[in-house]
Amino acid sequence: MSQSSVDTHLLLAILKVAREECSHNHWDELEPVLAAAWEDLRDDGTPPWEIVADEIQHACRKEGMLAG
Repeated sequence: MSQSSVDTHLLLAILKVAREECSHNHWDELEPVLAAAWEDLRDDGTPPWEIVADEIQHACRKEGMLAG
């Protein structure tokens, strides 16, 4: 499996968790859990949480999934 494929699968998994959790959590409560999962699962070549956090938060807000 290529690195970009692994990155895509990891991002989709994190987005799935975010989608399930965002509807009843605020970002401040959810973000540390997602960050820990991302950092535990990512490979050395995958961007760190600080790079993708804004994109995931934006996606949750865009889809109306964040409670606040």
